[in-house]
Amino acid sequence: MSIKIFDADGAQYEFNSIQRVESLSAFLRSDSDAKLTMVLRSMGHIEKQCPRFVQLVALHSNQITIRQTDAEASRVEDCLLITDDAHFARRNVQAHPRGVLIRNDEREAMPMVEWFQQIVDASTVVSLATTLGL
Repeated sequence: MSIKIFDADGAQYEFNSIQRVESLSAFLRSDSDAKLTMVLRSMGHIEKQCPRFVQLVALHSNQITIRQTDAEASRVEDCLLITDDAHFARRNVQAHPRGVLIRNDEREAMPMVEWFQQIVDASTVVSLATTLGL
């Protein structure tokens, strides 16, 4: 079970909403092999606007990986969401509402899964800072 996201900043996913955090938490608790991998072009929104999500990352750090693109990949305007390597939604330009949705087709999803892996390989892991109350 996996969720893979490539996005500008993650803002469109509403990662600070209680419902989104509860859904992701349930997904991660449902299977010890469940993984969430995000590659973002900018970390500002997540770091400043999503304390609930940052807390979720701290609780499930072994299942959630957040990466930031390097300069070259930052120019790519696509948005991509892949689940279980068989379903994906892709928009060629984030600002445009049109896109492609493929469901239950691993063969069709494979090029997107491979492209996502190339993006992951060209990015660096981000450690979200947390404030400890001592």
